[in-house]
Amino acid sequence: MSGKKMTFSNGLECYYISSDEETEYIFSEIFTEQQYLGQDIVINEDDCIFDIGANIGLFSLFVSKLQQNLKIYAFEPIQPTFAVLQANIYMHSLTNVSLFNCGFSSENNPEKLFTFYPNMAGNSTIKPGDALANTDTVTNENESEKIENIFEHLFVEKQQVKCKVRTISSVIDELAIDSIDLLKIDV
Repeated sequence: MSGKKMTFSNGLECYYISSDEETEYIFSEIFTEQQYLGQDIVINEDDCIFDIGANIGLFSLFVSKLQQNLKIYAFEPIQPTFAVLQANIYMHSLTNVSLFNCGFSSENNPEKLFTFYPNMAGNSTIKPGDALANTDTVTNENESEKIENIFEHLFVEKQQVKCKVRTISSVIDELAIDSIDLLKIDV
């Protein structure tokens, strides 16, 4: 795949689509802070994991390093982001990860309209007002000063894209999943 490639602080190489800032932030959440392992979450051998909102695959890469025999189902609806997800899974030779170019909703729809932010791909959404509302004000705890619209410039570029969405029940039925050991949802 041609495109941007980053090497993180732990030596992990990864293709990415977004801004450097967003990609580093997501890496930090998953690998450095290990936020997805809170609340006594344990990843065991042979677990079935659904990675909903897989983005470029950092969570799938992370859990694949924890255990060898996981079955991971990664879902990403935005086609340009999905292409990067595919490239990362291929680059790291993860044969235990099944990829799906779809999102989830309360009903199956082959053409749900999303707003795709190329510089903040992880914030692409069917509800663009919600994504932008979260960037209005950030407070610096050390100095108690407001930093308004710190990420606003990353949301300027946007595109309307149609994506497939499905119900989680339809996917579980189609794949004949008996149980899901970890359901990671970041959408």
